[in-house]
Amino acid sequence: MATSKVSTAVNAASGVSTEKRSTVKLDTIRDIEKKMQKLWADLKIFEVDAPGHPTKNPNTYLVTFPYPYMNGRLHLGHTFSLSKCEFAVGFQRLRGKHCLFPFGFHCTGMPIRAAADKLKRELEDFGFPPKFPIDTNEENEEEKAATTSESSKVDNKSKSKKGKATAKSGGEKYQWQIMRSLGIDDDDEIRRFADPQYWISYFPPRGKRDLEMMGLKVDWRRSFVTTDINPFYDSFVRWQFHHLKEGGKIQFGKRYTIYSPKDDQPCMDHDRSSGEGVAPQEYTLIKLRIHDDHIPEKLKSHVTSSTTGVYLAAATLRPETMYGQTNCWLHPDIRYIAFETRSHGILICTRRAARNMAYQEYTAASGQYTVLAEFLGSELFGLPLHAPLSHYETVYVLPMMTIKEDKGTGVVTSVPSDSPDDYAALMDIKNKVNLRDKYNIKESMVLPYDPVPIIELEPYGRLAAPAICSQMKIQSQNDRDKLLEAKEKIYTKSFYDGILVVGKYANTKVCDAKKLVRDDLITNGQACAYYEPEGKVMSRSNDECVVALVDQWFLDYGNEKWKQEAKHALDKMNVYHTETRNQFDAVLGWLHEHACSRSYGLGTKLPWDEQYLIESLSDSTIYMAYYTVAHLLQARDSFSGEKLGPANILPSQLTIAVWDYIFFSDKPYPSSTTDIPHATLDHLRNEFQYWYPVDLRSSGKDLIPNHLTYSIYNHTAIWPNNPEFWPRSFRANGHLLLNSEKMSKSTGNFLTLVQAIEKFSADGMRLTLADAGDSIEDANFEEEMAQAQLLRLYTFIEWVKEILNIDPVNTEEENDSKHASEENSTMVSSVINWVKDKLHLSTSSDNTDGEFTKQQKSHYRTDTKYNYYDLVFESEINRAIQLTQESYEKMLYKDVLKYGFFQLQIARDNYRELCSESEQMNLRLIKRFIEVQAILLSPICPHVCDYVYQFLHPGTTIMNAKWPTAGKVDQSLIDSCDYLMNTAHDFRLRLKSYSTQQVGGKSKGVKPQPPLPPTHAAIHVARSYPSWQTFVINELKKMYLANNHSLPDSKQLAVHFKDRPEIDKKYQKKLMPFVIYSKDLLEKSRNVSSLDQHLSFDEYQVLQFNQDYLRRALNVEQIEIHLTDGNDNETAAVSTVEDIIPGKPLVHFRHEASVTIRLINCQPYTPNFEWSLPIMNGDTIEQLELRLRRNGDRQLKLSKTIRLFYYQNWEFYTRSIPSMETPLKGLVEFQNKDQILQIDSIHGTVVVDEQDIGNILVYLVE
Repeated sequence: MATSKVSTAVNAASGVSTEKRSTVKLDTIRDIEKKMQKLWADLKIFEVDAPGHPTKNPNTYLVTFPYPYMNGRLHLGHTFSLSKCEFAVGFQRLRGKHCLFPFGFHCTGMPIRAAADKLKRELEDFGFPPKFPIDTNEENEEEKAATTSESSKVDNKSKSKKGKATAKSGGEKYQWQIMRSLGIDDDDEIRRFADPQYWISYFPPRGKRDLEMMGLKVDWRRSFVTTDINPFYDSFVRWQFHHLKEGGKIQFGKRYTIYSPKDDQPCMDHDRSSGEGVAPQEYTLIKLRIHDDHIPEKLKSHVTSSTTGVYLAAATLRPETMYGQTNCWLHPDIRYIAFETRSHGILICTRRAARNMAYQEYTAASGQYTVLAEFLGSELFGLPLHAPLSHYETVYVLPMMTIKEDKGTGVVTSVPSDSPDDYAALMDIKNKVNLRDKYNIKESMVLPYDPVPIIELEPYGRLAAPAICSQMKIQSQNDRDKLLEAKEKIYTKSFYDGILVVGKYANTKVCDAKKLVRDDLITNGQACAYYEPEGKVMSRSNDECVVALVDQWFLDYGNEKWKQEAKHALDKMNVYHTETRNQFDAVLGWLHEHACSRSYGLGTKLPWDEQYLIESLSDSTIYMAYYTVAHLLQARDSFSGEKLGPANILPSQLTIAVWDYIFFSDKPYPSSTTDIPHATLDHLRNEFQYWYPVDLRSSGKDLIPNHLTYSIYNHTAIWPNNPEFWPRSFRANGHLLLNSEKMSKSTGNFLTLVQAIEKFSADGMRLTLADAGDSIEDANFEEEMAQAQLLRLYTFIEWVKEILNIDPVNTEEENDSKHASEENSTMVSSVINWVKDKLHLSTSSDNTDGEFTKQQKSHYRTDTKYNYYDLVFESEINRAIQLTQESYEKMLYKDVLKYGFFQLQIARDNYRELCSESEQMNLRLIKRFIEVQAILLSPICPHVCDYVYQFLHPGTTIMNAKWPTAGKVDQSLIDSCDYLMNTAHDFRLRLKSYSTQQVGGKSKGVKPQPPLPPTHAAIHVARSYPSWQTFVINELKKMYLANNHSLPDSKQLAVHFKDRPEIDKKYQKKLMPFVIYSKDLLEKSRNVSSLDQHLSFDEYQVLQFNQDYLRRALNVEQIEIHLTDGNDNETAAVSTVEDIIPGKPLVHFRHEASVTIRLINCQPYTPNFEWSLPIMNGDTIEQLELRLRRNGDRQLKLSKTIRLFYYQNWEFYTRSIPSMETPLKGLVEFQNKDQILQIDSIHGTVVVDEQDIGNILVYLVE
């Protein structure tokens, strides 16, 4: 019920048509999925264990996915990332690996606790069930929505979407309503979520059920939840942190960190509702002292003898440029406050900046500041200031309109020599008298102040900003786009390439001088350190975070030795994409301390300081090792460890020494401190050593700066001397868009995992996810594409059933009847046995005709002697196996589908099309295709593929199948077939052009008419290029090799080939089209051999052999193929559009006159029909017989012999009644198949050897 409501809301909000569609295909595949899932569960096929004895098995494959957070249902974004693991483990199973895919559920951290506490407060404030106050705006919106609903009119999609978004955001204002949006309708049930532990018991089992619907290949015995509610996992994390502390990896002290004042603790990435990945940004706070005799009136009463001064606090990233200060900027309309600090006097800045400073020991009480006065920026204009290091003794406060309140302190120090923004603003106020008058700025505050040369920067000189503003013709500070471009050009270049030319550190590179100048300013009391978040960060409790300087336990990721170990581990890992490795390298460059403790939330207590909890990014770095033993410690489905597992070990028995023995191979059995049997601990140790390390961990790219990098660090710390236990590969993917837009509950553009399955089936969803994208860039899930993929799968199933002669019975009814008679029947009997009943195939693998039914042998060839079409298709299958394997190994699943499904299906379709008339498909090869197709696609669509696989191998499952062995790939055969299909396509386009051209109509009053349908096609093929084209090709080869494997642009090539004596002037119009064609061919292939004057196959022979296919494709009666020898005159005679070149034949169509004859069958008791066929001058009896076979029914096509007759006296016998006893009376048989027929167009009859034989012939079928 809840899912249905959500689906309806999604459709309405996204503008998707809600008209009812047939669900037959969806229901069919969903039924298949349920049956296959039950089969796998009955067989316990994904439950795997290490061998009973210690062994190092290089054939294992452990894949993991970062356990999802359990504060709601899994959505399509989760599914996209974990699908990469799912596809990988499916492929590795086929490759013979012993695969393990465990799955856990994360509950550590703030979100669950914060939501539970919020729910508790709502119950206290609004009663049970809570009655929330109705906001006036919300009420008006609801009234509008009701009016719209009653009138059943929605003006457009955007209005409808806006209404939904408003209703959705209003509904999610309270936690109670959020719970309802998760599909929980029962008030008593919702009330239970005020207890954080209820979340942990509620969502993980439902998450497991959702994932089982997807068909995930998980060993669910190893699943668990985190936090101290699970004493086994809690003990494991405490063991980990014991060793991190012992190894000096955890320190205590004051550090700048992103902090939530509301939660009163650091706010790490997983604690944030927005701003993930945002770090503290370091500024230098320049203290611009207001002259004592100009203290604002509002502040004079607060200034005492102990006040060290009143300052405007300007935050800068470039303290070394302070030598060039000419003024200070404020925004006229921003509100600034003054507050007193402990050691920096009275500071003036924005309220937001003061809030940050209050948490950085600027004020007497942490987090508290007292506002002494408040000003509009315009109230402070004209104040004289002393600016540290400035060339000018006094500078003034001036207006700037582009200052933002949410960045820095709102106070900006001006350096117009090197800042285009400052220079443009200064020139504005210098040149615009009205602007000065508006803000009471005197000329003396502005006009004497010119940019000060402080940095030498080539090629801009010592005044880079004025130079680039002049160069780019920037007129004022309103030229924002140009100013941004100017800043991008010189800002970074100035820092790295500029030379400081003034002050104590003159002639020093700017990048080296920055820290030196900063340290001097701070030492001299002219500046101080200030931090704020790089961007806006909101905590899960909806609190805007600050940067705080707090005492905390932190993981010392900045430790250089540890960092180098992590880099060493990363160097040995496969991360699949260059961009992913670049991001890892960048993170290792800037990563320093990470706060690993908090005082609020859920989790494991720090072993040595239990007032703190271990935060969620720190207890999830090596937990993959816990998977290896979890199924022995915890009972099946005992996610919280409330029931003991097969090892019968109590949590209290898991001491540091016991964990050491399990995970450290050099540690001895702790016989003096444990009563756990030696054999039991050996069992756990063996599980760990057999499965570890992690072969693949796949996640979203947002975890690169935190979880994934931390995991590398912690593996090197826990197993410093055992690199064989370090992770082998990490794969990161982009985020998932839905219908090309960001997924969002508020807009209705959102799908949970269950909704996607119910809408598109599990395999339909999986197929669309595989095709959504593989790179680190964002991927896209298109719902229309998902519907199309569902249809593809259903069509494939139905085609296989048709090919293998599977009766279209209602298998559901059969299974129901079997279950009624045999209550204990397993899926093996209820699903696979019906296949045996319906499939007329032997289970043996021999190649005798006994494995095919009579009906199958009548429709298909079953021989082992393959013809041209068979060999092409066989090579296509073998190539698909090779390319698909390579794509799976690279985890490029779009390419997997490209080679292993889409192109393979096209190859099947081509084979079917090529064999559609005179040739029959080979059933042995078709069965090979079905098996290969099922196996290649099975990691992505396991349900459908297992279902199909069991048609061929009853009593088995594809989960135990092996990757097919690829045979020989004859690339020349594939090339020849591609050439054939492309040529046929090109000819069809030419035929369309021929058929739509207008002829006649030159005489007055005569309407142009389309040409008569063509009956003949003449194809002209060239074995070699004409001499002028050979010259062009050789020239291009020389230029390509001489120019570092590249060619000049088309204009330069036109100049190069202009008026060349080797090229006759009559070819000038055709010259550049051929040059561009050859250039494109070379640039695409990047290989000069692509311009060679020969193909990998005989073009003429391919066309000759496939005349019949081309005739069908073009719907003509006859095809002629002419081979040109490259002679220019001959080529020019047959080509009216372009030259004929190897690989690009030319076709000409023509219509020839014909008469229509009747071909009748006089055999008694046969189902043969009468056919009407055209005959043209020069047709032979053999051609007539072929035409009859082509146009006749299936029986005629398959007949071994057809005999043709004509009447001795056709006018007499066609008027007589046929005799049943003597059907051949009066007939003469054509004896010579080469006998030529002529037509009499006037009488509409056929002439043989000058004898008119009429327009009726007789055929007999033997």
